[in-house]
Amino acid sequence: MIVQSKSFAPIAGVLAVATVLSGQPTFAHIEQNPVIQPSLRRHAMAETYGIPARYAAMRNPLPNTAKTWQRGAAIYAQRCATCHGVAGRGDGPSGTLLPSPPANLAWFATLPPGRWDGFMYWSIADGGRQFGTAMPSYQKLLSQKDIWAVSAYIRETLGRSRPT
Repeated sequence: MIVQSKSFAPIAGVLAVATVLSGQPTFAHIEQNPVIQPSLRRHAMAETYGIPARYAAMRNPLPNTAKTWQRGAAIYAQRCATCHGVAGRGDGPSGTLLPSPPANLAWFATLPPGRWDGFMYWSIADGGRQFGTAMPSYQKLLSQKDIWAVSAYIRETLGRSRPT
């Protein structure tokens, strides 16, 4: 089951063009659509169908404190910065070598808080393989607390540097 969300409006125009060009959208239509940049396909999926129900109601259980952000910063530096970059703009040294650029987390972190938690957990836990990106799944590599800590760090720290 998918829970509908309307927080990803910037993707709507691209999705509309893709639908006109390719017919009625389906999950596969979005997941591997060549018209939609791979790092934006999850956003398009969320805009069209919402996020999977198992993630939709999730809320970060960790306190929004410096201690949580420090834990998240350490994980981000070790696991994420090489692709997403220190500032989260998708411009890390390994990310520039990928066929599709990593997501711009600084922009993404500006999403409304109520729509952030489940979407971000889904993104980190499941990775991006189904969307044609190199983002690995971290559900077996990181604990739930680690996923929540890195999510809090991205939201609090990278979201403050409003991307251009």
